[in-house]
Amino acid sequence: MQLTSLLGSRLVLKPLIFNCLLLALLASAIFFAPRSAATRQAIPASGRENQAAPGQKRQRPEFVPGEALVRFKQNRALDGAASLPVPNADALIQSSGKSVALAQSQEQVLVHVDRFEGSDIVDGLRMARMAPDDTVKAIAALQARDDVLYAEPNYIVHVDTTTPNDPQFNSLYGLAKIGAPQAWDTTQGSRSVVVGIIDEGIDFNHPDLQANIWTNPSPGSISGISGDIHGYDFINGSGTVPAEPHATHVAGTIGAVGNNSIGVAGVNWQVSLMSLRFIDDQTGSGSDADALKAYNYAKQMRDLWTSSGGTKGANIRALNASYGGGGYSQASADALNALGQSGILFVAAAGNDGRNTDVQPNYPSDYALSNVVSVAATNSSDTLASFSNFGTRTVLLSAGCQHSEYHSQ
Repeated sequence: MQLTSLLGSRLVLKPLIFNCLLLALLASAIFFAPRSAATRQAIPASGRENQAAPGQKRQRPEFVPGEALVRFKQNRALDGAASLPVPNADALIQSSGKSVALAQSQEQVLVHVDRFEGSDIVDGLRMARMAPDDTVKAIAALQARDDVLYAEPNYIVHVDTTTPNDPQFNSLYGLAKIGAPQAWDTTQGSRSVVVGIIDEGIDFNHPDLQANIWTNPSPGSISGISGDIHGYDFINGSGTVPAEPHATHVAGTIGAVGNNSIGVAGVNWQVSLMSLRFIDDQTGSGSDADALKAYNYAKQMRDLWTSSGGTKGANIRALNASYGGGGYSQASADALNALGQSGILFVAAAGNDGRNTDVQPNYPSDYALSNVVSVAATNSSDTLASFSNFGTRTVLLSAGCQHSEYHSQ
């Protein structure tokens, strides 16, 4: 079976890693997605920041300068501009190689705090903006407030891609490894089930995906969202989602139409694929804040589907997250916990850095929540791929990965 699909005249080659058992798990979510209460507690930020392996220098995760995520205590959220005092302990300057406390007049930092599209998924969550050079100081000032539960950087995550050197990678063995042909004798999936692709944008016109693209029965049902016919672009705040290769390939592995004499067959021959774009193909990255917007939308749509008896919203049972990076985000952990409470499984790639995530965590796959499934990559011999992350505590299962050339218009 060839898993290389022809989409148009221009060939775009991009190395991609896909966990097919991960996506088989998504297929199983059609029938078995739990209504998780997400009772396992997220591991506190202390001790969970990116730790350095022996002999390596600890690195600060990337974040968006001038932005921070802050959660206020119940009914105490600050909205608008405020000049906040910077704690003296965090306001040291270096002079002649020695730390010298600032003058008695405490330094102030200007912060603008507002609601954003991710605020609804976590009570009291806000976006704080400040001058880029004041980001760390502003976070310290917010953390020092009595009405703040936590404040953290708006971390940047990246698409999980790599170029494996296994000569068999083009032979796309994954579907046979997971017993897909036997499973298809029983079921090929269902378009009543929605899988959200939190990634780049899916190509809605792909001939092998068109029939399985989710269509909103009632666009504009979520406040502040309009034009969300097949999904939404949370980077630009638009229902117009650009066609990009990584998300399109992920979507094809999950749900390319099968037995149609075109291109490939996905794990699910029938499914509804929702595009939740927060990563830009040009940079290969996206921010936690934009991911939170996508999580919030997914939860709202699932809850709306439940409350309306299936006439509005979307029956989202699983989200696919083929990205990672940044540091521990309590806001993200809280949001993923909320997704679990709405019965949404969150399946995340363990990462392609070849490291032990028990020692050096990878997010979002390492959030210790009952609805988060972390999946490592295996090769055609069913052994751990050389590039894959691993961890006896932090990785729940491994999966046959796939690589192929992909085509886009």
